Amino acid sequence: STDTDAQILDMSKRASSQVWTEIQKTGMIPLNNTASVFVDGVPFRVLIATDKNKAITSIYSHPGK
Repeated sequence: STDTDAQILDMSKRASSQVWTEIQKTGMIPLNNTASVFVDGVPFRVLIATDKNKAITSIYSHPGK
């Protein structure tokens, strides 16, 4: 693969942003606090961390299904 670390980081941020936007639209956190999205054809797993009150504390993603 010719993807640079910077490109992967940018795509990861975009994956997290896509999921955050969807959560804002629907008001729902994905089942098991995980989502899978594609950015430029690359699959990303997005993990949503929540506190005991179900408030989102962080969203992060990594390449992979």
